[in-house]
Amino acid sequence: MSLLVLTQRAFVHVLQLSIGVLDSLAAVCGKRYGRNKWPGTGKTVEGTLCAVVGTLTTAYAIDVYVCSSSAQLHALVVPVAVVGLFEACTQQIDNLVLPVVSAILILVME
Repeated sequence: MSLLVLTQRAFVHVLQLSIGVLDSLAAVCGKRYGRNKWPGTGKTVEGTLCAVVGTLTTAYAIDVYVCSSSAQLHALVVPVAVVGLFEACTQQIDNLVLPVVSAILILVME
């Protein structure tokens, strides 16, 4: 599968996952397990790591079990990690900002 095909399918997944999974996991895991705060924010490193790993796992499960393909998950690692870091550092309303950042990253990586 080419990166372009993965990117077109991943575009929709990452936009949805950035709000539905990444943001939710960051909040839940950060509150439950968070000990180390990012400088200048109340958000935690543990929440961010949990969110990135959980989002990648969810993207993989969707690709394999719903789309019946064997995706090149490594193509999503950078965008998901950057969005996770952006979520940790933003002071904006992240439910509005994260999909925009996701879209820009996917388009730039094509």
